[in-house]
Amino acid sequence: EGADKDGCPYPQFEALVAMMENESEICLGHPVSVKYVNEKWRKRGFKYNLFSIILNLIFHICLMIYTIKLIGEFKIVCSPGSQDHGKNCRNSMERKNETAKENEIAKENETAKTPKRIHRELDAPVMIMLRIILLTITFASMSKDIFQKCRHE
Repeated sequence: EGADKDGCPYPQFEALVAMMENESEICLGHPVSVKYVNEKWRKRGFKYNLFSIILNLIFHICLMIYTIKLIGEFKIVCSPGSQDHGKNCRNSMERKNETAKENEIAKENETAKTPKRIHRELDAPVMIMLRIILLTITFASMSKDIFQKCRHE
């Protein structure tokens, strides 16, 4: 379980563990039990929970960035002769300012609202770093889950 700053081991409350194993809700609601659980949460549980939330946040941000970089950017481009200037098409001034690559896509695009993928060069070191972060977090999360499962059996 560990020890406090003086080196004394944290107390083990076998009675509380027995109450949890036997699902004795009445006893778990006792003020001493509630105080012990709140103390454990304040000393350890909150930190572990916060760390887990931050780790999941980092994972999802990295996964989103990785997916966006891998898939590329989709744009809906109007064909040059299109009269549809609604929300799906850009106005004529914006079309004049497009890059050569986007103009090519617009000329190829006969159906005015077909999304086209604009491919960009992938930044290899960034992609490798994102893969490493994603794999590390996934491995750590799976290991934590396996450890918790084995510990509770």
